[in-house]
Amino acid sequence: MDRMSSDQRIGYLAGTVEMAAFLSGLAGNADRADCLTSWFYEQDGTETIVAALSQYRDRQALPVLHLLMNRACGE
Repeated sequence: MDRMSSDQRIGYLAGTVEMAAFLSGLAGNADRADCLTSWFYEQDGTETIVAALSQYRDRQALPVLHLLMNRACGE
């Protein structure tokens, strides 16, 4: 993540959250799908993710994202 520009990083994060929302919708969990997109785009999801990734630079990004999405919107 450190090698990405700010625009690349936000694009990567948005794509990851969007895919998680899409997969939740496919699994029949429309509430979680709506929660994920709302959390990322309309609430504090973006800031939360960026702060967590900065704090845990030694961790892989996807497990951190997974944990944050589950905390925000359930599994």
